[in-house]
Amino acid sequence: MQTRYHWKWSIWGCLSLTAALFAFGCGSGGNTSNNKTTILDSDTTSVAGPINLAAVQEAESVPRDQFGKSLSVESLIFPSANAEERAHFARGLAIFSDPAISAAAGQGPYFNEKTCLGCHNTQQPGLASTPASRATNDKNFLIFGDYTPATGAFTGRPETGGPVLHTQHQPGFPNQVQPPLPGLPAMRVTGLRAAPSYIGRGLIEAVPDDEIIALKNPAFSGLVDAGGNPIPGFENRNNESAAFVGGSPVTRLSRFGLRAAGTTLLQFIVSGSNAEVGLSSPFAPGSVVGFSSPGFIPGPGLSAQDIRDLRTMVRLIAPPARAMIIPGSSEDRGRILFGVDFDQPNGMAIDRKANCVSCHVPFLITGQSPAEI
Repeated sequence: MQTRYHWKWSIWGCLSLTAALFAFGCGSGGNTSNNKTTILDSDTTSVAGPINLAAVQEAESVPRDQFGKSLSVESLIFPSANAEERAHFARGLAIFSDPAISAAAGQGPYFNEKTCLGCHNTQQPGLASTPASRATNDKNFLIFGDYTPATGAFTGRPETGGPVLHTQHQPGFPNQVQPPLPGLPAMRVTGLRAAPSYIGRGLIEAVPDDEIIALKNPAFSGLVDAGGNPIPGFENRNNESAAFVGGSPVTRLSRFGLRAAGTTLLQFIVSGSNAEVGLSSPFAPGSVVGFSSPGFIPGPGLSAQDIRDLRTMVRLIAPPARAMIIPGSSEDRGRILFGVDFDQPNGMAIDRKANCVSCHVPFLITGQSPAEI
């Protein structure tokens, strides 16, 4: 795979990377490792290389009049992608949009949609439903679990199919329901979530850990919740071993998924294909819910190469090109209020108006991409 690296990535228009990478009151402690001599050297390992400032340039993008207008390779991929990359991207896109609706296809017995594309819908005129589309409100999914405030312990009740409450099932299986409410001191917590838009994820993956950790703001340590309890501000850290078969047991900086719980794009892909679409794979060979389905064995589902091709597709979805700044336009006024000035080295305006950029970093510089096919 062609190495693409050292891009200065503007996340203006893609909202906040900082908010996605930092979680408050969530995650595991311990030292972060992002070294291939420490992490298991396997296909699950993704490590961003160092930054070469002499090679920095603005990230490639897809023209705005083309981006996301069709479920096609050309409307999403980095323009400089080579033939091999495009072939794997195309295969990943086909898997993403191809419904699997039977146990023989590796699905079930519970799932939210019959295809990955089922959640990535758009109601915007002129835009197609693509991996770069965010879920519409009717496609939100419910997560639940039991939380004990005194200890911070949380369980997603996996024995009853949690933490996701699935809305669809194979014929012959009952609807999935939440288990009875826990007794005190635990409490039931729920929340609606929506499928994210997969834009520039390969660029997020290529930002070295040190660049992210350096963004920590000591002032966050003074924040408190509604009850007056301190909210520790720290980067989320996890490992892959509990997330999928063959995952690395080494604790690492996380950056993908809900509360940035996932350390790699592979974990992100495995979790979504299994928990949301109910598809098995060598990385997640079992059914997503087992409590009401004794003896249910899903088919082989996705192959390891299928998962890798889905990962390649997500890695190579480029951001849309920046809009031309028209003074006085709505987008220009929003940029000024946000506090972005593209002419400044760090992208931050001297007069930051609403000062959104105090938490949302406008520019980040990637290191060498860890991408493999």
